[in-house]
Amino acid sequence: YEGYKSAAAPIAAQYGGLYIIRGGEMHLAEGDATSGRMVVLEFANLTAAQAVLNSDEYRSVAEIWHKAAKSRIMIVEGIIP
Repeated sequence: YEGYKSAAAPIAAQYGGLYIIRGGEMHLAEGDATSGRMVVLEFANLTAAQAVLNSDEYRSVAEIWHKAAKSRIMIVEGIIP
């Protein structure tokens, strides 16, 4: 996973990605918790976020991640500044 982190960060930055949350302790306030680590990135728009996932650079790095961790990616539009 460490190899993925160091390789993915500059790719996200290339597309304007800004890390907002990167791990850290979590406390469940209500509902059902998902297990594991949470990472949140902010992009200027939905198109930029999708561009990262569809890029050749990211696809090669994603293989590292898929072997290292069970996880999911969600793109959410509409964060209010």
